[in-house]
This record gives sequence, C-alpha cells and structure tokens, in this order.
Amino acid sequence: MVKPYRTSEVRWFFSGAIPSAVTNWFVRTLPGDWREGALIREDVYLLVPGRDDIGLKFRKDRVQLKLRCDRYPFSVLKGRISGVETDWERYSWAYDKKENDFIRAFSGQAGEGRRVAVVKKRRQRIYDLMPDGRLRPLAPRKKAKAPVFIEVTEIAFPGFTGWSLQLELVNPHAEVRGHLPLAAVELLRKFPALPLKRRGSLDYPAMIRRRALSPKRAKA
Repeated sequence: MVKPYRTSEVRWFFSGAIPSAVTNWFVRTLPGDWREGALIREDVYLLVPGRDDIGLKFRKDRVQLKLRCDRYPFSVLKGRISGVETDWERYSWAYDKKENDFIRAFSGQAGEGRRVAVVKKRRQRIYDLMPDGRLRPLAPRKKAKAPVFIEVTEIAFPGFTGWSLQLELVNPHAEVRGHLPLAAVELLRKFPALPLKRRGSLDYPAMIRRRALSPKRAKA
C-alpha cells in the first residue's frame, strides 16, 4: 500500500485584492531564491455537506483526497500571529484523460454534491527545516527531508475574490511537532498585514463551503 503524503498546514484567507505591500514583502523581503512569475491553475473541489475535514478535488490529470487528522490552535509573537495548525493525509491518483473525462463528469449537472472551481495564482518559496529548528532557503525543485513552503495565492471562485497566506510543513513527524508556529515567527515577523487572526485561519474545504454556500453571511 502506498504511504500517504502527510502535511501540517496553517492558512489565512483575506477578501479583496492582494495589497502591493504583501507582494513586495514576498518578492523582496523574504530570504532565499524563487522563480519569477506565479503559477496559475484551476482546482475543482467536491464539497461534502457538513464536513470540512475532507478535501476532495481534481486538477488536470490528477484526483486528490485529503483527510484532516488533527488541529492545533496556536498564538505566537504575543498574539500578533494566531491560527490553527492542521494535520492532513493526502492521497492522489493520476488518470488518462483519453479514457476518463473527469472534467466533464465533475462539471456536469448530475450528482447530489456541490462542485466549486477555484482559480489560483500562487507564489511560493521553499525552506529546509534544520535539526535546530532554523529554516534554510532552498532553490526551486531542490529536495529536503522536511521542507517548509510559504505561499501567497490569489483566489477566485463564485462568491469570493481574495487571497491567502499559507505555511506548510511536508512529511511532519514527532520530532518536528510544534515547528510550524516557530516557522511562522521566523517567516512572518515582518509580514505587512499583521496581526493574523485565528478567525481567518481556515482550510480550503471550510472556506469554500462558507463562501460558496453563504457568501452574504461570510466574514473575512
């Protein structure tokens, strides 16, 4: 059996256009190299009523299932950074578009669930989590045992236009438990949109369900 891809994540969502100060901070202030430009893609999420601990989506030629295992509220920098760290297991399957037209199947009117297509424009930097907890910048496509990703992503789908800030620790294990809040301190100390509040710290399934199903009642 294939082992799941495990991550620990924290993400904040914001309404409206991404501030130029945030873009400049990401491009010019954060340490390390990154590829110029942003990756643009579309993910189609299948929403499960009443469940924000399940993320099911497809992108191009891949179907992905994420299962939330645990969640840990945290607060650092004297409350200036507050969020919810969540642990996930991820499984994915490739498919042959010539044999199975998943896009047509998921975009049609058949079925009982809700489908939401989310357009994302993502900028990303990568760091290596060192044994002492420090972060060492990595060049794009370089591999590390426990990489930490920081992303700023512009997001659009029916009912919402905005952006997100995310930290993700890949392949977490007991020895690195609690390092994501420390990474937040190291990487976000000069983030120009502080404070980051816990109420804005959501996962994609919860945020999309809230915005897509009840856009008038949703709060940033």
